[in-house]
Amino acid sequence: MGSWNTIKKIIMYFIIYSPPSKNIMLVMQRLGHRSITSTIIYTHLVSFEGDEYHTATSKSLEEDEELLKAGFEYVTERDEVKIYRKRK
Repeated sequence: MGSWNTIKKIIMYFIIYSPPSKNIMLVMQRLGHRSITSTIIYTHLVSFEGDEYHTATSKSLEEDEELLKAGFEYVTERDEVKIYRKRK
């Protein structure tokens, strides 16, 4: 299993890329930092790419496989339809 620092980086990635989490104080709280300095260091470790995505949906295993092969990542499922995204 990865080191605690690696796990924190992964957690940070997901916190930053969820829309309401671009609040630095929320990120600081979620990571359990006492100092904003530590949080700022973590935010500089993350590459802030554009938030624009191509989206696609899938209703079958075959469609899932094709989207994954094309570089899409699974996001969620709604009404039995899987939603995928891929950075532009």
